[in-house]
Amino acid sequence: MDNLNIKTEYTLTKRIIFGGGSILAGIIMIILYFTLELKWLAGSIPFFFFFGVLIFTPLWGSYKTQINIGKGFLEIRWPERAKINVLESEIERITLSTNYIFIFRKTRKDIKLVLYDKDQKAQVFKFLTEYTKEKNITLVNQDESLQ
Repeated sequence: MDNLNIKTEYTLTKRIIFGGGSILAGIIMIILYFTLELKWLAGSIPFFFFFGVLIFTPLWGSYKTQINIGKGFLEIRWPERAKINVLESEIERITLSTNYIFIFRKTRKDIKLVLYDKDQKAQVFKFLTEYTKEKNITLVNQDESLQ
């Protein structure tokens, strides 16, 4: 069974705003440098361009949430946050809804994953259905129970 990548819109939007803003700031500095002849801007222009381009590259980090299957645990990696390992023995049930995945744990705080991409929902549901069958974990599909 392959690992799963879920698109995360919030982080991608933030990257577009910061990266685009840095490149735009660099362009404004170039205009000010040539029109007003502000020589002290020369050193910061390459920094803003480099920083803006760097934000758009994968070196800045992934913008996808990853669910990796380990031996006896699920590893969840969120963008810009620390990873979390969820032991199979502490999973009470997994609930699927229209926009969320909830992983209910017996003793710890529950985990909520947001599904931003509607096209990816079938892939996520298939992955979790296979995983819960393989590991004998309860799977609740709220969409079916609402009908």
